[in-house]
Amino acid sequence: MDAEKQEEALSSQKDNVVPWIFSEVFFSRFYLLVFMLYEHEGYKINKKYLRIVYINYVRMMTKFFERNLV
Repeated sequence: MDAEKQEEALSSQKDNVVPWIFSEVFFSRFYLLVFMLYEHEGYKINKKYLRIVYINYVRMMTKFFERNLV
């Protein structure tokens, strides 16, 4: 009985964890990938947009680590 309860608790934690890992980490990587592809193709990017993307990336990663380490 105890082992089953522990497994249920772990599975419910995993269900809560998966969606925001996909959303925050995926989109932060996606931002960087899009901008790297743009620069590779020779487009000029305004530095202001790169700064906004970088700030969003850092903000998302801090949220990620806060949720994992707390």
